[in-house]
Amino acid sequence: MGRPKGSWRGDANPRWKNGRHIDSRGYVHLRIPTHPNARKSGYVCEHTVVMVNIIGRPIEKGEVIHHINGVKHDNRPENLVLTTNSAHISHHTAEYWITHTGLAKNQERLRHQQCPVCHRMFTRNTGKKRQAHTCSIPCKSRLRAVLARLRKLSASKGSTVVANSTGTDIPAIGIIAHSKRC
Repeated sequence: MGRPKGSWRGDANPRWKNGRHIDSRGYVHLRIPTHPNARKSGYVCEHTVVMVNIIGRPIEKGEVIHHINGVKHDNRPENLVLTTNSAHISHHTAEYWITHTGLAKNQERLRHQQCPVCHRMFTRNTGKKRQAHTCSIPCKSRLRAVLARLRKLSASKGSTVVANSTGTDIPAIGIIAHSKRC
């Protein structure tokens, strides 16, 4: 016949660990259904409970709790910092950039360059095969649009775009030479 439905819920379940479990990403979750930051399942991250006790209010949308030492199950109050989502992303992006590209070790591989679209200075890694010529993706798309218009214009007027020494046909860097067709 089997067990009755719902008979193994909570402490009746032999695998019950007092409402505490560690997820696949390493965060500790606690079952506190009455907590203001709890999910529908009733679970809330342990670092959220600790931070709410420190600041005395629920965590708001756009706020993130950062583990200073990077250990996700180390939820001591001195290891937690409340930040905004954008500041948290910026921190980890910079950390990833330094860790995975080796910039701290190989500073000589960096090269400062001026964006031909917005004229901002940016740093690019010269060790890559495909080198960035613009500072951001929006500038890259603007540059592509300008190049497409120049190619269309040059095709209609009979002029050609000559590549510069870097092998690019960027008008801010390259040379545009006009020639007549025979």
